[in-house]
Amino acid sequence: MWLKRRSRPDGPLAKVDVQVPRVRRTRTAAAARPGPTWAAETVPGVLGDGALRPMSGRQLRRLHLPPHRATTDVLQAVYPWMADAGAGALGPLVGHNLLGGGTWCYDPWEYYDAGLVTNPNLMVLGEIGSRKSTLVKCMIARGYEFGRDAYITDVKDEYSDLADFVGASPVFLGPGLPARLNPFDAGPLGSSDPDLVAERQLAMLVALGTAVLDRPLSQAEHTLCKIAMAEVTDGALHLRPSLDPHGGPVAAVAAADRPRVPVLGDVINAMMDPAQRLVDQLPITRAELRDKTADLIMGMQRLVDGDLRGMFDAETNIDAGPHSRLIVINLSRILAQRRSALPLVRICATSWLQSALGQRDGRRRFVVSDEAWADLTLGTLRWYQSMRKLARQNLVSNVLVFHQPADLHAAGDAGSERESLALGLIADTGTVVLYQQKSGQVPLCTRYFGLNATEEQIVTDLRPGIGLWKVAGRRSFLIQHVRSSAEARFTHTDYQPPASAGPPGPGEQLTLPVGTDPPAEPAAPASGRRTGRRTPRGANGANGARP
Repeated sequence: MWLKRRSRPDGPLAKVDVQVPRVRRTRTAAAARPGPTWAAETVPGVLGDGALRPMSGRQLRRLHLPPHRATTDVLQAVYPWMADAGAGALGPLVGHNLLGGGTWCYDPWEYYDAGLVTNPNLMVLGEIGSRKSTLVKCMIARGYEFGRDAYITDVKDEYSDLADFVGASPVFLGPGLPARLNPFDAGPLGSSDPDLVAERQLAMLVALGTAVLDRPLSQAEHTLCKIAMAEVTDGALHLRPSLDPHGGPVAAVAAADRPRVPVLGDVINAMMDPAQRLVDQLPITRAELRDKTADLIMGMQRLVDGDLRGMFDAETNIDAGPHSRLIVINLSRILAQRRSALPLVRICATSWLQSALGQRDGRRRFVVSDEAWADLTLGTLRWYQSMRKLARQNLVSNVLVFHQPADLHAAGDAGSERESLALGLIADTGTVVLYQQKSGQVPLCTRYFGLNATEEQIVTDLRPGIGLWKVAGRRSFLIQHVRSSAEARFTHTDYQPPASAGPPGPGEQLTLPVGTDPPAEPAAPASGRRTGRRTPRGANGANGARP
């Protein structure tokens, strides 16, 4: 018996099937028409032909939602340009983007590779208690897991716990401590690029002389530095014509094929008694050279015979080989006992760190100068500028931490070299993070960092942990930094309450120093003890020095 196929009854489904054109007919008609063609939009369906069938997941009627009604005071938040797209997941997590609503990630080298900034340098400014140092420490700790190294000069003993957290040993440097650093160390480039090493050593010596005298070096003093470096490294001294038609010849140091590694004492001795073979090449006599450089020589003697002796006048005795990923040089004793000597110590310490930066191993490194406001002399300003100019070449992100823009403004008078150098530090900074500032600092913030009217109002009302990020001076982000419970151990620098305050109350948690186990019964924290603070290694003689 033959079965007769049942025809489809007329109904709304058949009518819609007729009204909706099939994709095949649409494509054929489009191909037959002359002129430019565009691909026809495919209507979803079970067979992909646009037909509406049972179980196809489509309805005859589209979904219609009632309009949303709100006041203009609420609707202003959905203005299209209010929702920032952010910068993408470029680096470790930092916190929340309060304007765009997403997460905020930051890595200076990722930003540089993406073209968001022109250099990987960073500057952080904030009032006391705004958690600016917390941001820097968390960036270093998180970047450490991303393969980012860090070299830190710590003047307030705030990064020792961070070093313990990653398994490193901080170097405590100061009078009477056994650690020694030779700022003239050649580093890995000593044999491969002696000319570059000689240039860095001379720049460090000139920066030291500038910091000692707190003024630019004269032509004779600059020449004496070159003579001393040529003598102690077995180099040569060449005279070349000056660019100034009224000036005399300029001395230049040519590095030896296998230069010696000098120590600071040898350099100062060479300055006091320069070699006659080198002095004979100058257009002045030995006596005239000595008279014109007497102030420099007496100032430099402080490093070997004065209150700073024993720190930089010998060979390096700490182990900071090519595999040292995090180095913390603790200068807290210098700040407490020799505040005026801090610029000299910072230059020597960063010069020694810079010798390790020349490894050319492709690794990215943070070089952090915390509390940079404490040593903004002419010598350190020049030294910071030279380091920031070489940031891209050395794959280094130089991080400077200040309290307020007035620290930079106080570096020098208007129109002076110091002011131009301070402004140059800002110009050579790719990312600026502004935490809470006082209202009196707003004009300087606007002048230095280009704040608009809205940002001027925001920067004075920022809560701790919330910062205004200025990326390349063009884009602004409001970021709330977050930290984990593990990071709180090395970032919390507030003092605990005294013992008289009693044990923790209900719901309160007892904060313990790093490396201690919880007690059997709750106990009050010790009076005057800093949270997470260990006994400095310098107190018991263990400061990272090799036996």
